Amino acid sequence: MRPEPGSYRGVRCLVLGAGGFIGRWVARGLTLAGAEPWLAVRDAAAARRVCARWGVQGSIVTADLAEPRQVVALLEELRPEIVFNLAGYGVDLGERDPRLAEALNSVLPAVLADTMMRLRHVAWSGLDLVHAGTALEYGTLRNDLDEGSDPKPTTVYGTTKLAGTRAVSERVASGQLRAVTARLFTVYGPGEHPGRLLPTLIEAASGRDPIPLTAGTQRRDFTYIEDVAAGLLALGRLPGCEEPVLNLATGISLFGFRLFF
Repeated sequence: MRPEPGSYRGVRCLVLGAGGFIGRWVARGLTLAGAEPWLAVRDAAAARRVCARWGVQGSIVTADLAEPRQVVALLEELRPEIVFNLAGYGVDLGERDPRLAEALNSVLPAVLADTMMRLRHVAWSGLDLVHAGTALEYGTLRNDLDEGSDPKPTTVYGTTKLAGTRAVSERVASGQLRAVTARLFTVYGPGEHPGRLLPTLIEAASGRDPIPLTAGTQRRDFTYIEDVAAGLLALGRLPGCEEPVLNLATGISLFGFRLFF
């Protein structure tokens, strides 16, 4: 699935976390859709390599997204019509600092929401903010993960992401912000972290070393990255969302192995 050419023509879009797996695909989609992408990253040199490889055309800016003042200053300087927040902390196994999890997963979405409420473009017909949530916000819930369910996260990542989702939803409820949180599930495809399931299986196919696996009884909704990026862009073009939180997934739950790490 690809974004419609010209659907974002001339629209100034800010992508936070543009150097990451999902962020680069959103930036690529915006490029194909004719947008004016601004890409907020931690490492400009690494981001330039990513842009060259993935066909992303945009302006790169560096910012410490854990610092609210820098985030506000960036928004005030760029004045984007829409922000795509793909920044987060806690997905990679080495990301275990609870202070950074709080800053990037909980505080950042609230700062984005408050600032975009103040700087919103009246002439822009789409959303002000598309925020990426996670299925881990649901935590111990089983069976159908309905958006109206009461989440019960069990990890620091899930708990802090839920706080960010709720911060955005509260601003939407005030009527002063057009935004949505898209909860993502098991996203896969080119560019994902090499330690994840499918890259590990592909690498193992060329060798003989066994892979430590569980019994494979976990259920996962595997969603292709290009479809996820296209879905996020489609949400951004909406004039508003009746529901502040939506699951962005295939809706098909499959049994899958989980690696022991």
